[in-house]
Amino acid sequence: NKMFISAYLASALAAKGGKEFIKTIIDCIGQDNPALQGWLLEIYFFAAIKSGGFSCFDKDGTDYTELFVGEVATFDPLDTQSLPKSTWLAPVKWNQGGYDALHMDEEGNVSIVQVTSSQSHSFKISYFKQVLENIKKHFTIKTVEIYYVIPWEVHDFKITPVSGMGLLKEYPGWEEVDNEVTRVKILFSNEMLEMQPATSTKGKELTSLNVPSCW
Repeated sequence: NKMFISAYLASALAAKGGKEFIKTIIDCIGQDNPALQGWLLEIYFFAAIKSGGFSCFDKDGTDYTELFVGEVATFDPLDTQSLPKSTWLAPVKWNQGGYDALHMDEEGNVSIVQVTSSQSHSFKISYFKQVLENIKKHFTIKTVEIYYVIPWEVHDFKITPVSGMGLLKEYPGWEEVDNEVTRVKILFSNEMLEMQPATSTKGKELTSLNVPSCW
């Protein structure tokens, strides 16, 4: 049988191997594996960014794929002095609280992303505040956007519990927000559909997948 010893190892390999590598994982292990299911979307997210773009949209159908494309690197949220711009960044700490990815372009537009396949997810605002505080020591922040990315088939998604309300008021776009949850953007993706294997091959050798192309 083949199994990854940690989410960190799988994420690192995904960043190098791309989307095809993730599909091979699914074909080998099967999507019914509980250990895999929890962080499958996250590792696929980074692999897709590097492999031409992660397709997602908001409730109104606005396409955000152009945002989620480019190179992928790691960064230390406590040391942002040499933060690379226009690159998608994953925290060096694999279990970083609050968020999974960060991006800042040349103009100082900051995007922070939490990826989840659960019906609900916490919003611990102190983690977002901390990384923004460290960024503003070295860079001018023009805008801040916070995204939660979920599979489109996850219904009635809720951001809960919430802690640290009001900590983002000093940042552009959040000054008059009384409830930060209302300012968070929820994005949906059906990228995961292309990874569904026709049959599970759990415990067998790696084989190629028969899957449709990205929508």
